Amino acid sequence: MDLYLPSSVDRVSGHIAFIKACWKFTQTDISLEDVAGISANASEYFVDTRAVNSSTPVFVPLRLHREDVQNRIRDYRAFLGNFDDSQRYGIIINMYWVVMITWFAMCNKLKKTRWNEKIVSRRINFLRANISLPLLFGSHQTPFNMAPWLTTLLPTFGDSLVLLGYFALNVFFLFHNYKITEDNQLFGPNSNTLQTARYLADRAGVLSFAHFPLLVLFAGRNNILIGFSELPYATFMIFHKWTARVMVVHATLHTLAYLWMLWYKGSFAVFIHEWWFVMGVLAIVLGVLILLFAAHYFRVRFYEWFLVSHIVFALLFFISCWEHCVTFGWLDWIACAFAFWITDRLIRIYRLARFGAPRATIEHISDDTFKVSVKRPHNWKPYPGCFVFIHFLHWSIFWQSHPFTIVDSVLEDEQVTIYIKAKDGLTGQIAKLLSHTGQISMRVSLEGPYGNQSPCENYENVILFAGGNGIPGPFYHALHLAEGSRLLPKSKIRLIWIIRSVDSIKWFEPELKRLCRTKIQCDIYITRGFEASMVRANPLLSQFKHHITFHSGRAPSAKILHQEFELCSSSLAIVTCGPGMMCDEIRHVVAKSVEDVDYRVDLFEELQVW
Repeated sequence: MDLYLPSSVDRVSGHIAFIKACWKFTQTDISLEDVAGISANASEYFVDTRAVNSSTPVFVPLRLHREDVQNRIRDYRAFLGNFDDSQRYGIIINMYWVVMITWFAMCNKLKKTRWNEKIVSRRINFLRANISLPLLFGSHQTPFNMAPWLTTLLPTFGDSLVLLGYFALNVFFLFHNYKITEDNQLFGPNSNTLQTARYLADRAGVLSFAHFPLLVLFAGRNNILIGFSELPYATFMIFHKWTARVMVVHATLHTLAYLWMLWYKGSFAVFIHEWWFVMGVLAIVLGVLILLFAAHYFRVRFYEWFLVSHIVFALLFFISCWEHCVTFGWLDWIACAFAFWITDRLIRIYRLARFGAPRATIEHISDDTFKVSVKRPHNWKPYPGCFVFIHFLHWSIFWQSHPFTIVDSVLEDEQVTIYIKAKDGLTGQIAKLLSHTGQISMRVSLEGPYGNQSPCENYENVILFAGGNGIPGPFYHALHLAEGSRLLPKSKIRLIWIIRSVDSIKWFEPELKRLCRTKIQCDIYITRGFEASMVRANPLLSQFKHHITFHSGRAPSAKILHQEFELCSSSLAIVTCGPGMMCDEIRHVVAKSVEDVDYRVDLFEELQVW
């Protein structure tokens, strides 16, 4: 240090580091004065390292050759600098998402202003038609089938470009700026492969940890970014799944690179009993299992098993990652993720406590649909397009919750109504309880409301598509617009509902009667067992004949939209909520047609699938 550090400040810093090392490894306490004395005494007996036979013991002070010192400093900077680069790249990846979410926020908040109508031009419409609106491989809300057992939900084309930029950053940062040297002082000469493996292992490990905050934040129901960006929760779930996959890829590369190094150096048996090694292996196994059990095919068919495994495996994954690196560092990423997780859980508990656990009336209303009616607190107010996670407080299912759209009851003040289609799992169990009496009373708790309200009031024309049990959201929007005088008198509100049979009208009869008091244009398409002559003969239908137009068959969405595009001369909002195939078809038509109109057209999807 005294020979090669020209600055006295650097020499003192070096002496202090030497003193700390002495204490750490030998518990020897020495002072700066002691170091200065030892250095002065030893300088008289220095022998150059290149003049010493390295195979025999040496009992004299050694003077490191300047070139060797510089090379070692170079290699330490490359080795330790890789950790700094990895940390910096992980921060940049997180910042990429901040920038993208901010861009989405600006675009969505603009839709709530009158300026939105003026953002129309041939170039803008071209970009929207070819980038932001189109489907990716013809599917978004409908599962994309790569094989009978391999299905997934795809992002929109616009969202896929955001993910593509994210993938590109990860690939670039994974391999960028490795400083490999032929005469490396740490790994030995001719160790290029070993150096690359070590740098890759460390880089991949840190980048994997950098995904922890994104992973938890995107999955949280109370994700602050949802309100900020006004993106649907389903979009964040797509981002959550892809960041999880990239995280596990990084972790797998980290694991494979280290295993190869241990095999190459013959030290596998030495480290296999180390706690950090065991926890690292456990973490990667859990990460892979989480991805496998979260596959769309498994999640849809065995949702309850998916939910339990996801929670248990994720908790064990967090713990094993913490234990793996507790002596190495980078725990700040896990601590940040845990802060997001605990905040989300506390807010969820608060939301449940705020709603309470009132007794609800649950009644069977058609072959596969039942209705939940429950009183809400006075200061707990839903809004069009919102959804809640409902907990049925029965001993066998109280811990489960599922999302459903809700509406304020048209029959009773401060009461909310939820229409639920019975499937397997939770809703199937409720249907079984109803099979004996047709109506039961049970305490429930609603967590929410969640979701962003589509800004339909800022458009001159609104057309709402609903399919089956997806009617509550579009109906709530239509009623809110019509009765709240939110639009100009010349504006048009049209509600289109596609149902399988006349029975669906029976369970939604009170809401339809309320709709008839407004000027909303309503069309109902009945796909099975309906003919036009039934409108006069069936009392259920005849009461609506002056207000609602009934059609037989499936709604021709493309034809309806093209007619609306021709008739409209000012801004148009299109809202969809229903089967995924219907929503995807409408998105496809809008994307194909937006270049042909000279006014603003926006699509709002309120179907929540993940």
